[in-house]
Amino acid sequence: MGRAALFLAAVLSTASFAPAPAIAQPALDARALQPDAAVERDLAPLGQALALRTTIGDRAGEASSLTGLARLARAGGRLDEARTHIEGALERIESLRTAVARQELRSSYLASKQDEHELYVDVLMQMHRRDPTAGYDRAALEASDRAREACSTCSPRRAPISAAM
Repeated sequence: MGRAALFLAAVLSTASFAPAPAIAQPALDARALQPDAAVERDLAPLGQALALRTTIGDRAGEASSLTGLARLARAGGRLDEARTHIEGALERIESLRTAVARQELRSSYLASKQDEHELYVDVLMQMHRRDPTAGYDRAALEASDRAREACSTCSPRRAPISAAM
């Protein structure tokens, strides 16, 4: 294990939070609903984890940290910030997905990341509620369609039931 990875492991093991991959979505959302001071307290460790993961080239960890930051920003009403974070997470997820050689593994990986796509659509729809003329509803529909299309192209197509009979 390299020095940066050991340093990251040491920081994450002494931090007062669980590393982003281990944080369950409901637990993170519940913390995000706490008073602003508590939310701000959670931002610093996630930001540090993101910086360290970027330094060591841990793309999956970066995506996880960015997703956590997006959830906290969304809960705090900072929707532009949430959008920036979740778009960064989705870019990393897509980069990792396309690097996988076997189609079954790409499909499985993408299926495990549907929460991130749903978060992106939710952020866009909240932005639409704030500014109905900005086209965020259209962007949310397009994001949902892209996620569904990516998932359908990864999974093996099955013959219609009527064709099998």
